[in-house]
Amino acid sequence: MKENTDLRQLLNSLRLDQKERSNNPVINRPPPPPKGNGRGRGQIEKSEQMESQVGLSSKTPPKPLRAPFKTDPNGNVFQDANESKTEQNQGVGLVQPPKPLRSPNVVGKKENIRVAERIENDFCVEQKVDEAVRNLILADQIPPPPKFDLMEYVKLMPHGDSKYIDTTFVFEIKNIDRPIGIIVLDKTKTIVISEQGKNQVKLYKINGSPLKIVQPGQPFRKPTDMVALKDGKFAVRDANGIQLFDSQGQYLKNLCEDALGFVFGLTTNEDGNIFTINSNSRAKNKEGNPTAKGEIDIIEIDVETNSIVRQIELADIIQDKKNSKCRFLHCSGSRLYIVDLGLNCVYILSLKDSTSVRKFGTSGKSDGQFRDPAGLVSDSIGNVILADAGNHRLQVFDTSRKFVCNVHIYKGLKRPSGIYLDQEEEALYVLNLNGNSMAKYALKKNKISS
Repeated sequence: MKENTDLRQLLNSLRLDQKERSNNPVINRPPPPPKGNGRGRGQIEKSEQMESQVGLSSKTPPKPLRAPFKTDPNGNVFQDANESKTEQNQGVGLVQPPKPLRSPNVVGKKENIRVAERIENDFCVEQKVDEAVRNLILADQIPPPPKFDLMEYVKLMPHGDSKYIDTTFVFEIKNIDRPIGIIVLDKTKTIVISEQGKNQVKLYKINGSPLKIVQPGQPFRKPTDMVALKDGKFAVRDANGIQLFDSQGQYLKNLCEDALGFVFGLTTNEDGNIFTINSNSRAKNKEGNPTAKGEIDIIEIDVETNSIVRQIELADIIQDKKNSKCRFLHCSGSRLYIVDLGLNCVYILSLKDSTSVRKFGTSGKSDGQFRDPAGLVSDSIGNVILADAGNHRLQVFDTSRKFVCNVHIYKGLKRPSGIYLDQEEEALYVLNLNGNSMAKYALKKNKISS
């Protein structure tokens, strides 16, 4: 019975002790750590052994693990003794999981929208960059358009060393009263011809059929030279001055009306400015005329601002002012060609410095000589075709101003005046002043083997 009594007392003591522990939260056992066989697990097992040795009534329970927990690949929990070093030692000896490339799906709807917008914007930017790079590569690979070279149309005569440029007749416009100026508008391919005899300018379709008569701001008086601009507009020179029109032939404005005297010749440069030959005579003397009395100058006009931007004096260039008659102009790059009908020569003025001048041509009937030279055109290289009106022919000169050959024209010419070279169509338009007509010719390419 004594054994039973001792056993009962021991059980009662255990129950009281357990009741005390349940009523006192301070001494509650800490939650178990994650499963595993690491150091954390070993600490818990060791504390349990010590607890069993000191008894369940101990007032000092084991200290729980403190956050943050670090886990190795095996799931073991680690705790640094010094928490200030936790961030420094983060990742030391541990395998860190890779960071996600995009925000996780647990974010809110707004965050998801922002993430999608960022991804879409980044994709659009990359697409634009790729497209720009691709365009640059393609632009670098695409060769520039071939240059139009008149020398590729020169051929040898069947017998001898003479050369010529052959042409094929395309069509003819008749009954034009004393035509002098001609242009072809690039955008619409409209043919524009001035008729000095009727004091009018007329538009024609590309096939030569009549289109309309241009209605000027003030009536034309002996219209001659014309020039086509890059934007489709064109200008007409007559005895009153220079008038500007749109591509449909509608009048826009007069150019530098209060400053110009009698003007001759019209041409344009790459900037879209217009050049003309300006004079200052007693018959048309204006206070705003920049040219000195009795002189002639080259005037450059800014079409947009309708103002004179440059003046080039020809006093030192023309030696015989009394017989000189500068009437036709042509611009090719930085070269300005001035045709002197009175002295039978052509001046080439450099627009870079306005001081470098060259001259070619003399009076006569031989190759390289002129009688009343008129219209002049050039190709992309600098070769030239000149209308030798008095000799009824078209002469060809190379870039060194040396005579090459004549252009062969079906049925001949009758005092050619204005000419126009369409490099895109490989065609030549020729006005016959005495023939009162315009004819279009196709150039026949036939390069001479060297």
